[in-house]
Amino acid sequence: MKVIELSYDHLPDHMKPCFLYLASFPKDTTVHRVMLKMYWRAEGLVEQTGMKSLEEVMEIYLDNLISSSLVIDFNEIGDNLTCQLHDLVHNFCLIKAREEKLFGQIGSSDASSSSDLMQRIVTINYEKEHFRPNNFVVLDSKMKRRSDEPILIAEHSKLENLRDLRILVLSYLKETEDIFIRFPNLQSLVFDLKESWDYSKERYWFPKLDHLTELDYLRADFESSNTNDSGPSLATNWSWDFHFPSNLKMLSLWDFPLTSDSLSRIARLSNLEELFLVRIITQEEEWNMGEEDTFVNLKYLELYEVTLAKWETGEKSFPVLEKLKMWECRKLEEIPPNFCDICSLKIIILVESPQLEDSAKKINQYVEGMGGDELQVLGRSNIPFFM
Repeated sequence: MKVIELSYDHLPDHMKPCFLYLASFPKDTTVHRVMLKMYWRAEGLVEQTGMKSLEEVMEIYLDNLISSSLVIDFNEIGDNLTCQLHDLVHNFCLIKAREEKLFGQIGSSDASSSSDLMQRIVTINYEKEHFRPNNFVVLDSKMKRRSDEPILIAEHSKLENLRDLRILVLSYLKETEDIFIRFPNLQSLVFDLKESWDYSKERYWFPKLDHLTELDYLRADFESSNTNDSGPSLATNWSWDFHFPSNLKMLSLWDFPLTSDSLSRIARLSNLEELFLVRIITQEEEWNMGEEDTFVNLKYLELYEVTLAKWETGEKSFPVLEKLKMWECRKLEEIPPNFCDICSLKIIILVESPQLEDSAKKINQYVEGMGGDELQVLGRSNIPFFM
């Protein structure tokens, strides 16, 4: 502990909260660097300095923490860069963070007694027998996370300082229609969507988020409520009435059944830079993009286990795309030929999708033949282990 404390004392004061913040994650948890920087920013732990952007400052902070050996760096190659705290360092950070009242953890037996420590970040760990659905948690914090079963938020609460909320469990009820009005300044949101069939409209329900003008990261996980014959069938109506905030920059959708029209709604997000579609089921296994469907600012597209057999794109569907990553997209036979015309495309990564390699190579050859910038294609023969 003395060695750790000595290293900690040598950190600049402005980096110490960023370091201690890592202890808000459970022990032995690898943290994605992209997500960590997002949470730092949501918490206001990093400020822009001089001519450097906020992103550059955060990268410098991370590199300094890693070089000091306080933080372990994993997956140094590829896009999924992660880091982690050693158990002893994690223990030290927990103690120090509580002393500084940076964050705290609420347990089943001490929720009420711990609330005076929760200045910025709250992690709620509890068991079903200790917390009932009528328990409300309303705390003055910028960040809240939970584990295990969901809790309800007090009916008239409004947490204007809340910047990051995860993981909220939502179901379609009248009371949840406008739940996010209570969090007007959210920047990062993760939620699970369950029991979301709206019988009155015969379609899936999705919360209205367009009023969250500060939100730039959203992850939504869908869990179908179709457990018996009386419930809606996935084949009935796959359309979603999405209301995303226009300034959203990163969107991650997991396990959603989607139509091409639903995906077209996402394409209208003019500020979207990164899109992750994970285990998405596309209607009739098709994604047909019309000429008007343009992801004007999308730089990164990742498709993971998407049930997609036919993908048609327009000439201007992805005008500034830089990276395309496809994981286990086994039904798709080729990458759309229009990817040849994306001048900004720098890398195509194919994982467990060998049937796509020929079309990726053709795109690469076309780009080379036209004298374009070098396009890197990584497949089963040359993909780094950690990609």
